[in-house]
Amino acid sequence: MGGFETVAMAALGAVQSHQRYRAQNTAINARQQVEASRQAQARQIRERDMRGRLASLQATQRARFGAAGIGGGGSANAVMNGLAKATEQSIQDGRAGDRLRLQGSTASAQKSRRLNLIDYRQSQIRRLPGPGTGLSLLER
Repeated sequence: MGGFETVAMAALGAVQSHQRYRAQNTAINARQQVEASRQAQARQIRERDMRGRLASLQATQRARFGAAGIGGGGSANAVMNGLAKATEQSIQDGRAGDRLRLQGSTASAQKSRRLNLIDYRQSQIRRLPGPGTGLSLLER
C-alpha cells in the first residue's frame, strides 16, 4: 500500500506541476498581449496628437503667408510639404521604436516561457522513480 500512495502522490504532484506550468504560460501570454495593446494605444494617441499639431501649424503658417501677401505658390507649398514630411518621418521613427520595444517584450516573454518550461521539466524529472528521487523502482 505504501508504494501505491507514493506513486499516487507523485502523480498528483505531476498534475499540479503541469497546471502551474500552464497557468504561468497563460499569465506570460496575457502580460505580453496587454503590453502590445498598451504600446499600440500609446502610438495611436501620439500619432493623432502629432497630426493635430501639424494641422494647427499648417493653419498658422497659411495665415502668416496670407498676411504677408504670399499666395499658394512654390515657396509656400514647399514649406507646407516640408512640415508634413517632417511629421510623417517622426511618426515612422516612433513606429520603428515601438517595433523595437515590442521585440524586446516578445524576447522577454520567450525567455520567461523557456524558464517556465525548464522549471516544469525539472519538476517532472524529480518525480521519476529511481535512486535518489524519493521513489523506488521496487515500490511501483
